[in-house]
Amino acid sequence: MSLWGPAMDAEIEYRQARAKDAWRTKRPSAADRAARQEKRAARANRAEQIREGIAGMRPAPAAKRRGLFA
Repeated sequence: MSLWGPAMDAEIEYRQARAKDAWRTKRPSAADRAARQEKRAARANRAEQIREGIAGMRPAPAAKRRGLFA
């Protein structure tokens, strides 16, 4: 028993247990980690992505009429 009494001893034991739990290296299993990961949709290859991006930057086609005097 310390000079501070049993309440202080209990508080010290409680805080030591909490610190031990906080620093414990308990890692979830690989299956648990895989289950929590977000599922990504399959995406096109890089060349296809670039092709789509360039197509989106092209100007809109001209209207059917050709001009004032055509």
